[in-house]
Amino acid sequence: MSNLAAGKVITIKVLLSHSLTGSLIGRGGKAIQELNDISNAKIRVSANTEYYPGTSDRVVLIVGELQAVKLAHTLIWEMIALISSAANPKEIEWNPREALGILGHNDGVEVSGKITIPAAAGGLILGKGGANIQSISEESGAHVTMTSKEDAIFTHERVLTISGRLGCCVKCTELILNKLDEPAEPTPYVNRGATYALPLSSTTAYGSTFANTGYGGYPNAPFGGLSGGRGGLAGGGGLLGHGAAIGADDSTLAAETTTTFMVPDALVGNIFGRQGATMREIQSISRATVSVSARVDGTEGGEGQLREVTISGPAANVQTAFMLLRQRLQTPANPRKSGRGTGPAAQA
Repeated sequence: MSNLAAGKVITIKVLLSHSLTGSLIGRGGKAIQELNDISNAKIRVSANTEYYPGTSDRVVLIVGELQAVKLAHTLIWEMIALISSAANPKEIEWNPREALGILGHNDGVEVSGKITIPAAAGGLILGKGGANIQSISEESGAHVTMTSKEDAIFTHERVLTISGRLGCCVKCTELILNKLDEPAEPTPYVNRGATYALPLSSTTAYGSTFANTGYGGYPNAPFGGLSGGRGGLAGGGGLLGHGAAIGADDSTLAAETTTTFMVPDALVGNIFGRQGATMREIQSISRATVSVSARVDGTEGGEGQLREVTISGPAANVQTAFMLLRQRLQTPANPRKSGRGTGPAAQA
């Protein structure tokens, strides 16, 4: 029986810069293999071209029993402290076994790191009125913040940024893991892997489903008029049709394509998100280029004002970006309050 089958399994994702990920892996994968052996956790890292959406960070997936995951992440914190305090970080060759022998030695070093948790577990960490996350911060002495649930629409994950002295950050992470471990069955990630680029087989063309249907209070919004560009997306499997993209041949899916469509000015905020985070995430996941025009000449102001959205790139990427944009446009950027359930706990 494997160690993962022996008890309750918990999962956490750590976001690391490209250089820190290289140190974690080590030459020929020696360091990460040693970390696996020492902690008894299973640790996977995203490929060197795969980043967490909207960031330049790679994803480290840690799976195992609670104590195994805690130890693995504690040693990763030790690595961050060692490298961040080094005069010449590039000369450091991190050794997990050596780090295990000096645990606590660098507890006073200032560090910062990020983890992600399933969006569905956000309320567990936040607590009523933010009570849990405040308690975690006060008990550990670390500063911790969490992204909003609106920012989790594509990844279904919320990002926690933890900063402070190393000892405080280790304690903070342990308290968060304890909370995640409280349910009889820990909340799973929607994406249980370390890769966030959508597989082509999961993308479906939706272009004409917008036609003549209206949209969230904009009954005359012309969402249907998407025009396929050089890659010929129009047709049964493209943006103007209803079919899945998997029916197209490889040359069509790889062809460079540009497509445009119009959205009400009032919904442009949904596309950009807070400080452009949603736009960056869409482009990171789809690997297409997305831009939004200034207000189109000749259209009325206010709710009738239209903006042109342009998506460019390989046909498969454009189709993925369009699917994500459609999903985002269906989620209000600033949902109206209903008069109840609008307190901090309701936003968890």
